[in-house]
Amino acid sequence: MKIILKFTFTVLLLIIITSCSSDDGDTNELQTQLIGKWLFENPNSSPDINNSFTFTSSGNVIYSYWTGSETNYDSETGTFSFDEDIITMVFPDDVSLTYVQKVVFINDNTIEFQSTGVSGDNAYEGVYFRDGVELTGSEKEYRIEFTTGDLESWVSVGLETTLDFTDRTQKVINSEFDRTNNIVTVEVPKNVNHFKLKFYIEDSSTANMKFYALDNNALIHKETINKQEYEYEYTFE
Repeated sequence: MKIILKFTFTVLLLIIITSCSSDDGDTNELQTQLIGKWLFENPNSSPDINNSFTFTSSGNVIYSYWTGSETNYDSETGTFSFDEDIITMVFPDDVSLTYVQKVVFINDNTIEFQSTGVSGDNAYEGVYFRDGVELTGSEKEYRIEFTTGDLESWVSVGLETTLDFTDRTQKVINSEFDRTNNIVTVEVPKNVNHFKLKFYIEDSSTANMKFYALDNNALIHKETINKQEYEYEYTFE
């Protein structure tokens, strides 16, 4: 009996340690991605004023802000910590200020701070841009299409595409399903760095996805889908 209890305790301890290590790994990965300087305004738009957050590997965050005079900036240094994808920033200077928000990476060089939805959490909401990075983009136009068989009139089909451009702007396109030809399409213009699409077909009927260049029909990706919801994303490098 003692041997069984000892073995059970050891297994439980290993499970707890493994779980904690996994959580720490996820948190460390997100924190590592965040290290560096993030600008408040899109640098490609050449703003006159651009405040910033700089996150360091030692757990400090430096808030740099315009003083209101010429090109002079001042700064405050605080600390930051993560709980899964929630970051807490504390600035102790003068009056202590605490900001709690969810971190969402739109792409490797653009992030968004979102409200946690928790009462009392004061979020520094906004989109921020990694400093010193020039984005590459599509040099020609592309099309993504989803074709289906004949569908009942009650079956809804949707396609939402989010385009991230090299100038750090974003555009969301909701495409209409052509019931005559059983197809829904979206075109990707030049200078798109990254896109993400969400396709929906109500009855999970088979749909064929095709992603190709418009000038020569060069195929980038194709896939047969047999589920209600499908997501796909691509980065031009």
